[in-house]
Amino acid sequence: MIQSLSIKNLAVIENVTLDLSSPFLALIGETGSGKSLTVDALSLLSGQKFDKSLLRDGAEKAELSALFVKGEEESEKGLYDENGELSLRRVFDREGTSRQWINGQAVSLREYREKVKGLVEIHRQGQNAELLDDSRSLEYVDRYGGKSIIIYFEKYKECYSDYLKCAEEKKAIEEMKKEMDVDYLDFQISEIERYDLKEGEIEELEEELSKLKDIEKIESCLEKYHAFAQLEEGELPDLIQSAVESLRPLSDTSLSDLFTEVREEGDKFLRELSELEYRFSAMREKTEEIDRMNARLFELKALQRKYGKSTKEILSALEKFKQEKAMVVDYQETYRKAVEKEKKALDLVLERGYELSKEREKALSALKKAVNGEMKDLGLPGDGFDIRLTKKDPSADGLDECHFYAQLNKGLSSHELSKVVSGGEGARLMLAIKAVLNRISPSSLLVLDEIDTGVSGRMAGLMAQKILEISKDSQVIVISHLPQVVSMAKSHIGVRKKIVDGKTCAFFHNLGKEEVIEEIAKMISGKTKTESALLQARELYQEGQG
Repeated sequence: MIQSLSIKNLAVIENVTLDLSSPFLALIGETGSGKSLTVDALSLLSGQKFDKSLLRDGAEKAELSALFVKGEEESEKGLYDENGELSLRRVFDREGTSRQWINGQAVSLREYREKVKGLVEIHRQGQNAELLDDSRSLEYVDRYGGKSIIIYFEKYKECYSDYLKCAEEKKAIEEMKKEMDVDYLDFQISEIERYDLKEGEIEELEEELSKLKDIEKIESCLEKYHAFAQLEEGELPDLIQSAVESLRPLSDTSLSDLFTEVREEGDKFLRELSELEYRFSAMREKTEEIDRMNARLFELKALQRKYGKSTKEILSALEKFKQEKAMVVDYQETYRKAVEKEKKALDLVLERGYELSKEREKALSALKKAVNGEMKDLGLPGDGFDIRLTKKDPSADGLDECHFYAQLNKGLSSHELSKVVSGGEGARLMLAIKAVLNRISPSSLLVLDEIDTGVSGRMAGLMAQKILEISKDSQVIVISHLPQVVSMAKSHIGVRKKIVDGKTCAFFHNLGKEEVIEEIAKMISGKTKTESALLQARELYQEGQG
């Protein structure tokens, strides 16, 4: 329920704060005085996009704010603070950019719209977007069905959720199959196995070849050494050994320590020289294998380019291909089980969906009867409203599509609501529907902007009575030129335009009883008040206030 509304720099409204706390409030004023700007302000506070043309001339920004209090029957929605209050604020600049706050907290426009959705419900003749939205017709039927529908709907949703999981699992298996080419897997496996690759083989070959790469340099050095070591007196190693032996008598002298050192160094040199000859000889024996090792590495390069640089990577790829092939072999059985599981889940969804549809048929029949009763009260055909369910594939809301139809004149065909809601009859039809729906799900604030245009006489009284009934469940703000409607409102705000400092401004003021009676008299007789109109207005007002 709204308590107050502040508007700054919105078209002809410069700065005003309105007390809107009445359960049934009427805005009264001449056409163009600024009444509908109040509705525009409430639309903007509901998240509507700002039209830059609404910014008051000369102003840099427009600002709107409102305070709501939580009603007893109103759902929490996480909007209200600990005191049960909700403050909304929006600011718009010349570029049409907006900023918005909920309870003083800045939020994005998307979040703002999501949170305040449904807080304010606005109806203008021919613009009843909510009631004309076919996607919500099923929601209204479900609401009217109450707990019974909720029970069956919960059972359906549980089954539908399981079905979606099964369908997703089957799809994942199908996608996996697309990525698995059995022939290509066989080719990859056979290509790697053909080379009979051993663990660490590539690395061992590379290490061996690295050792043998300088054999020619070693051989050249040894050839030079042998040429140098061939002396006339004999080979250098023999001569060194003889020279050491010739010094052996020194072992019994004071130079024995030096002799021992010379002998040991000589023996070490000869041993290392012999080792060098041996290792070179071993390398020379392997030179015949160099071509074979190079040829093997050249073969394996093809595997390295495709499957990995190291032996480990290539063998890991081979194991992976074998595992994938094993999965493919099991695929048909896995897929068959997934298809069977999905079918069972779908069968259960259809079973629960048909149960839900039966309950909806019951709720539909009751809702149709209730709306037709309201239509009859408003002077419309008592059997002119119809609801039709048609079947569709399973979805989150069941197996049904719902459409509202109406026949406002006997003998004519019924049509979808969007084709029959214009004019006075359409306004009464929408009011009939809203009267029923509001009883099961009351709006926090319902705004009726001249929905009674084209209605007069007895029908005006019926509409006024129906709006009064709605105000018992929801706060109502009306803009109306019908004296019957205005007389039943509990509070009234007058709106008029006045030029101040060369600029047009809208002024709002709370109307007292006599002022309201005068306004009603104007509605009855026109701008000129007559005694009979005043008398009639007074009687109408007193009757309306009960």
